[in-house]
Amino acid sequence: MRKPGFKLDFVTEDGVTFTLHNPPSKAVIGLKGFGFSNMEPTSIKFPYQHGERLLSKKLEQRTLEITLRITKECYNEYLTLREYLLDTFRENRSYTYNPTLQHLIYRWVDNGVYKTREIDVYFSGKMTLNRPEADAWDQFSFTETIEFIAPYPIWYDPTDTTVTFNTWEAEAVLPMVWPFIFGCKHDIETVVYDGTWESFPSFQFTGVVSNVTILNVSTDQRIDFAGDTSYGTVLLQTGPNLSATCSGEDVLSLFSGDLSSFVLQTAPPTTSNIIRVFVEGISTSGTVVMNYKKAYRGI
Repeated sequence: MRKPGFKLDFVTEDGVTFTLHNPPSKAVIGLKGFGFSNMEPTSIKFPYQHGERLLSKKLEQRTLEITLRITKECYNEYLTLREYLLDTFRENRSYTYNPTLQHLIYRWVDNGVYKTREIDVYFSGKMTLNRPEADAWDQFSFTETIEFIAPYPIWYDPTDTTVTFNTWEAEAVLPMVWPFIFGCKHDIETVVYDGTWESFPSFQFTGVVSNVTILNVSTDQRIDFAGDTSYGTVLLQTGPNLSATCSGEDVLSLFSGDLSSFVLQTAPPTTSNIIRVFVEGISTSGTVVMNYKKAYRGI
């Protein structure tokens, strides 16, 4: 059986999946904003200077627009699906004063296998019902244009890649590789990253682990954890969604360093990131696990 060319799903903050593209009853007939998002330049201009000097470029949030055509066979089916559409997209499915991001999931066929990209979005509140011409019968169908905003405009592969640090060696053994920290055990892994945009990894400390330092030698970035796992597994998410928890409690105050900017760097076609983990206290079952998703500038 031939696979459909692509699939597109919207997942609400409470886990309800609304399939946007499922021909022939539902079909996406227009997409905007799925390529590159805009960039905001920062520049400076001196007196008597022609033009400006570019200092930096930053990604702006992404606006995505999807035009959806839905066709049913009778009036009751039409009403049921339209009510379901409106209920799925209403903003108060979560608290409006502390909203949770939703997800768009795009899948397409590549050599007979589906590839998946996901982006975190929120429904902007803009939903336009495109009416047919006056006095025209639309055969129990409607065309709707829906707008989403992605605050962080990067697509990602939702499948985690896992790197486990559990081969601990004493640091004070010659020859030592710089950088090093005396009195610690360490492990080192080289991560070959082939996404097209930098990725913000997460870390998990399990077993008996205390006082951890994580270095990305390739980017000269560092994270320090001044605590232990006596109360349970510690989870750290770096980047724009920065958080740190242990048994449901916030422990971000125990961390310091490049928490919001710690990344796996990328450059075409691949880039190696040398990650070193140092621990002052570790049991035989103690591990540090790094998870990351491959990030992409556009699709």
